[in-house]
Amino acid sequence: MIVVAGDAVVSYDINLLPTRIGTLDTTTGEVYIAENNGGQLAFSDGVKIYIYDQNTLSFTIPTIDFIPGFISFQNTYFICASVGTSEWRLSNPNDGTIWPEEAAFIGLLQTKPDTVQAFVPMPGRGNMAFLFGETVGEQWTFTAQALFPYSRNSSLNLDYGCINPSSIAYQGNYIVWVGVNEEAGPVIMYTTGGDITEISTDGIDYLLSSLTAPEDCSGFLVKLDGSRIHLKIYVF
Repeated sequence: MIVVAGDAVVSYDINLLPTRIGTLDTTTGEVYIAENNGGQLAFSDGVKIYIYDQNTLSFTIPTIDFIPGFISFQNTYFICASVGTSEWRLSNPNDGTIWPEEAAFIGLLQTKPDTVQAFVPMPGRGNMAFLFGETVGEQWTFTAQALFPYSRNSSLNLDYGCINPSSIAYQGNYIVWVGVNEEAGPVIMYTTGGDITEISTDGIDYLLSSLTAPEDCSGFLVKLDGSRIHLKIYVF
């Protein structure tokens, strides 16, 4: 188990004995974590990306030319939102220590003028993924083309973006998030790979709209009793 506490990155073994494996340059805020097939763990704290290599036990900080946000993994690539821009960036295949600046490693949010919040692989849907902006979402598919390995579904987009990438939770065949767009306040949405469905009630929507800072939220999914998936949204 890997835990970030303050600036410490700590690994716990099967006996829950802690070992410090690295140190971040920050002590507060969100930290996103992903793992690749090369035995690397990537940490993004909104300032830098950090790579822990479980094979060499090394903890390094790769050189990047963007501000990193939500980070995920699909088909050998670490995929990271470039905060404040319409770009999302790919690492070298199974090597998070290198983030090329070439066009073949830089994706763009295309449907609206917007900034990228998160790139989320669609669970249970193979090569499909969703790219979330602040007011729109796009469906992308890994196609392994040489010019750029992903292709956007030009016939589908989600008319809701994501209020905070920390609100995104995914498990089974679901991605759930707190959505918002230019003309609608925060609502809880989900998708199974096609259309989106609002799952929050009028009462929950009213509660979200009355909050001073609804963007300060976090969510996760947990499966209980072997069948039922429960959503937890925390607003701070």
